[in-house]
Amino acid sequence: MGGAPWGYKTSDATMASPEQWADHYPTCAGSRQSPIDITTTTSGSVAARSLAFSGECDSYSLTQSDESFKASVNGGSCMASSNGASYSMAQFHLHAPSEH
Repeated sequence: MGGAPWGYKTSDATMASPEQWADHYPTCAGSRQSPIDITTTTSGSVAARSLAFSGECDSYSLTQSDESFKASVNGGSCMASSNGASYSMAQFHLHAPSEH
């Protein structure tokens, strides 16, 4: 099948809503899908990792689609650092609604 874009809107006939995803995309019908069942009695804990920002991180262009916001960082001087590695931030995305 395929073809129909997937999304969360049940009122949009051009979009495959969550209950239709497996009809359009067979891999969505698998047994290893989200949300997953985590057995908390056997799960471990992970130490929190810090995330630090530096440079000019307050200048960005924000665009909105139906289910997400995209912030493109202007100027290229915003850096994100964690665990000794640094990354030049180009953009970040916020999605809503969330599955999790």
